[in-house]
Amino acid sequence: MKDDINSEEIKTSTFNLLDQIKKITNIKTDLNLNIDKNKTESEYVLYYPDGKIFGELYVTGKLTPNIKNKIKIIKNILENNILTQYRYIKTNDKFNHFFNNTIEGIFRIDPKGNYVFLNDTYADIYGYTKEEMLKPGFDVYKTWIIEEEIKLLLDEAKKKPIEGIIINFKKKNGSYGKLELHIQARFESEGFLGYDGFAKDITERHQSIKAEIEARRRAEFLVDLMSHDINNINQGLLMLLEHLRGEEELTQNHRVPIKLAIEQVNYATELIKNVKKLQTVLEEPIELTQVKIGNIIDLAAEAAKGAFPKKKLEVSFDESVKNTKVLADDFLKDLFFNLFHNSMKHSDGDNVRIDVGVYPADISENVEIHVCDYGSGIPDEEKKRILQRRLGAKGSGIGLTIVNYLLDRYNGDIRIQDRVENKPSNGSRFIIVLPRGDSN
Repeated sequence: MKDDINSEEIKTSTFNLLDQIKKITNIKTDLNLNIDKNKTESEYVLYYPDGKIFGELYVTGKLTPNIKNKIKIIKNILENNILTQYRYIKTNDKFNHFFNNTIEGIFRIDPKGNYVFLNDTYADIYGYTKEEMLKPGFDVYKTWIIEEEIKLLLDEAKKKPIEGIIINFKKKNGSYGKLELHIQARFESEGFLGYDGFAKDITERHQSIKAEIEARRRAEFLVDLMSHDINNINQGLLMLLEHLRGEEELTQNHRVPIKLAIEQVNYATELIKNVKKLQTVLEEPIELTQVKIGNIIDLAAEAAKGAFPKKKLEVSFDESVKNTKVLADDFLKDLFFNLFHNSMKHSDGDNVRIDVGVYPADISENVEIHVCDYGSGIPDEEKKRILQRRLGAKGSGIGLTIVNYLLDRYNGDIRIQDRVENKPSNGSRFIIVLPRGDSN
């Protein structure tokens, strides 16, 4: 309600009620609103619910005990009326505030196509005032770009409610936007009475989605370009480098940089493959099922062996690992592959050993999978950085970035410790935490 609570609505209602009482009771009473509000002590003063004085009842004539009792009754009736009107106005003000400030535009159209009522939000969508849109003769169809399309839509709404249809609309300033519209026909006993609906301006959201789709399309194009064209270049370089390395007259000083060049080309090829894999991980919908990790570990180990044909990999695990189930998907193989690949890559010798074990997690719904290698280990200062793709960190390639994304996908986690506590040079322990599957 407004700060000035002496509302004309309350005054008019109270005077009208008093006139009706006077006719019924034949008491000559009148309301005096020009009293000294700070000094009155009359028992016939009327108050607003907040304690402010509304007015004072007085009688022209002799005040007999009977008349006094009647005046008290009248006073109570009038104050109850003041209270009712006061509450009505406050409730109505609250409703109007909610109605006009809701995030969605609300409107009603009569059968002739005129707006009957609408809120401020709906008018703001189009850039008009409520008064302009409620004015007789305002063309409803000019706010929607395709008039025939809207007429068909309204005809369809007579058959069933239209929920969340996206249409184009035109603002007062001539600009265009996208509107999410919900509309249904209104029928009562007298027949068709028009349409009720609400709408939301989704122009910015539509533009954001469009920009995201375009950015994704460009990214896919660049990844495909890199995967195809750069891989072809790498293959050409490898052929030339392998040919050079086969020349008998090359000295050892020449063979060393050629070997390094071949390793870098192979690394670039592997990087492209992982970028493609990461793109797939990010785009695939998440549908987790129960997966036996024993089968996944075998597949990941075979893939890792293929990446390092000159090294031997031995991955050992017991029956408890073989039969453990977790909630994951087919990408789980890539998680273990990248861990195995990282261990093989940073192993000094040609024989690589990895042990896998399963342990209870702190949360009973999860399981811990420990992947332990016997390589050169990871210094403490790099343990916190290794899962972030930072230039210069050991294992800073995209492989461990894929591990991180996959753990997010599975609502999992990872920790890195020394295989032997406080002895980082004895190898690393990757602790993978995943949601436990059904044990049956």
